[in-house]
Amino acid sequence: MTGNTLIDSIQIIKKNIFKKNFQKKVFLKFEKFLSYKNKIYFTLHRRENFGKPSEKIFDTIKKFNQEDTAIIYPVHPNPNIKSSAYKNLKKFKNIFLTKPLDYFENLYLISKSNLILSDSGGVQEESSALSKPILVLREKTERVEIIGKNAYLVGSNQKKIIKWSRFFLKKKKIKFFCPYGDGNAAKKITNILLKFLNEK
Repeated sequence: MTGNTLIDSIQIIKKNIFKKNFQKKVFLKFEKFLSYKNKIYFTLHRRENFGKPSEKIFDTIKKFNQEDTAIIYPVHPNPNIKSSAYKNLKKFKNIFLTKPLDYFENLYLISKSNLILSDSGGVQEESSALSKPILVLREKTERVEIIGKNAYLVGSNQKKIIKWSRFFLKKKKIKFFCPYGDGNAAKKITNILLKFLNEK
């Protein structure tokens, strides 16, 4: 009814944090990744993807070993994911494995990417707010509002991941859908609370 305060935060960050000095600093830090034509932001951390699912996903990520495509992956510190990620992906020059990044850096890299691959609930909302297509690496999601619009459930299915990745990387214009608010959720919530308190 009010919208999600996450959208408020992202709009504030874009306005007050994503300024020239910040952009220059992040560009220098991730220059190699940002220089590619096709940029994919990738995260994986959920318990349901431990073991075989993550191995299948990492095996699929290897298929993106192309000259015009780069993947950046802030690797989650959980040992169930971390050891497998480095074992599978560290030798590929177009796959950039990093330590966990701060929130502003993550948001900026999402905003500069052409496609998002993630099993994160928060990233599903953030990608929608930043008008970026996302392939959800899960069998189910609580964010059902965006599925079939700018998000697709692909789980660890290699065929689906490759199919929809090719679709979004080739498609130049996509009409995005963000059902999580217009950036005024905090104001609406404050007004509701004030009205409630004044009625007491």
